[in-house]
Amino acid sequence: DCLDLAIDYYNNPTAFKQEMMNDASKIGEKWFKSNRTQSLKEIQEHTFVKNILVCDPANSISNKADFSAFAVGGLADNDFLYIKKGGLLKVGFDDFCNHVIKLLKDFPEVTHVSIEKNLYMGADVLKIKELISKDKDLINRKILFINKMQKKNKDEKISTIISDVNNGRIIFNEDDKDFVDQIMNFVGQEYSSHDDAPDAVAQLTIDIKEIEIIQHVSFMDIKKLF
Repeated sequence: DCLDLAIDYYNNPTAFKQEMMNDASKIGEKWFKSNRTQSLKEIQEHTFVKNILVCDPANSISNKADFSAFAVGGLADNDFLYIKKGGLLKVGFDDFCNHVIKLLKDFPEVTHVSIEKNLYMGADVLKIKELISKDKDLINRKILFINKMQKKNKDEKISTIISDVNNGRIIFNEDDKDFVDQIMNFVGQEYSSHDDAPDAVAQLTIDIKEIEIIQHVSFMDIKKLF
């Protein structure tokens, strides 16, 4: 229908050219060429040395707004990074905080939560900590929060994960199709309809490197040496 096509075009010309006209030459080239996925069951069979949840809240729930992005990632002992769960939601403040709580329950191995500070200025972290303190399953979990302003250029940050995604060193959950599709459709910040998923994964690769692994020391009875 001509009217529907016109509405689609004027609401979002970039998305229209990508999806309806497949005109990549005028909007930029896709950055990601391939990806590797596994089932969550396969992913969880690995031994993980670090686990983190990265969240990037969006500023509204309107049709044109960005998505709130969530990525649960784990660095395995084989040095591969696994995105155990990637999600995109259009939610308000309370639902955002409640979804973080849900992910913490779904993935009890998560020790760190990174939330971009630009939108809620730390109010979401305070709310999530309050919810944790009232939850019998989470109150005794040691969960550390990373809450920083993000000022780095998104294109520069996302470019750092191109090789790892294309070569399968970052592995995704095969059930997170919308999340992976948004990454594969990324053509640069200026021309992409959304950049929430690739930005969240790029931030995850940065934050997970900052997690320190605490080595536990065990003592042996010296008498056993004689």
